[in-house]
Amino acid sequence: MKRKIFITIVCLMATVMQAQTVTSLPADTVQTDTIPFESYIFNNVPLDSMLTAIAAAHGVQVEFENDATRELRFHFVWKREDSLSRVVEKLNTFEAVNIGMEDKTLVVR
Repeated sequence: MKRKIFITIVCLMATVMQAQTVTSLPADTVQTDTIPFESYIFNNVPLDSMLTAIAAAHGVQVEFENDATRELRFHFVWKREDSLSRVVEKLNTFEAVNIGMEDKTLVVR
């Protein structure tokens, strides 16, 4: 019975995949300035994880002066079109953290 259900599911998946059509545009017709940036929502995420993701997207490192701040949890909406300085400005509105920028490193105090 299990084998029959499995085979039925596989056949159904194959049918669905065949029904989907993928269309693409030639690269020279896509305007990159019309592709919207999507926001990313960090929900109850440790500061360490959140800043690591943001820093990687901006090509910088993260340094924590106090290990306790690594585990602070936040709800934060990261608008990817924001500059790194704007993101730091927004994060610094939280009382629990003070983030500075030194060379190519975010320093959390």
